[in-house]
Amino acid sequence: MNPERRAIVSIVAAVSVLAVVTVIIFVFGVIPLPDFPSLADQPDPSIPGTVAYVEFDDTRCLVTVPAAGGETREVWCGQQYMEYPSWTADGMLAILDYNAEPTYLLIDPATGTEVDRIRQADQTGATGPFPTPSGNRQERPDGATVRTEGRQDGEASVIVRVDGSEQTILSVEGAPSDYGFIEVQWSPDGEWVLVSDSEGRLLIVGADGTPGARVLVDGLRPYGAQAAWYIPGNATYTVEVPGR
Repeated sequence: MNPERRAIVSIVAAVSVLAVVTVIIFVFGVIPLPDFPSLADQPDPSIPGTVAYVEFDDTRCLVTVPAAGGETREVWCGQQYMEYPSWTADGMLAILDYNAEPTYLLIDPATGTEVDRIRQADQTGATGPFPTPSGNRQERPDGATVRTEGRQDGEASVIVRVDGSEQTILSVEGAPSDYGFIEVQWSPDGEWVLVSDSEGRLLIVGADGTPGARVLVDGLRPYGAQAAWYIPGNATYTVEVPGR
């Protein structure tokens, strides 16, 4: 398809989508949520590694899913107030348990076995909480950063900044006023961005916006999805657990 015809097709498609949304709003009085393709339905084998996240219910559960898309696996559940899942360099899951005092639980993702419990109080000279690198995952080793913007008037964006220039890799308009992108982080290889939205979905989008956003998992707690990405052999964003 030549560029001119491709441009015409894109314009027609955009107008068609706008028309459908307008009709829905006019007829039903409801502003639809942004819709994205599902990696569960159509996995993408080019996306490496595994994503772990926390499901919040009567119990807290650590769940893993191939970053390429596929079936989720409930690895471990407990009554503890736990948060901030992380990975160690050797592929163990680490999560902070605040039920009594700050304690790192180490979980084997293959078996769900609790490998170790390491209390902060047992660490000589420890003065602060164990490392929780979720914020650090917004900066790539080369200095590129990723952030969210918007969450008002139905507009929301994910923006990458590299060498002083910015690129919007994901944006929505005309969404409900309370819709937004909540948390973002780089994949360990820096080729992808993991995004959580206010509807409890985890999305994956290419670092330059291509491929576009696709849903990895949905149905998580709105405004509070916590996730961590691991690629075997890549120690980026992994944690060093005190005492190991």
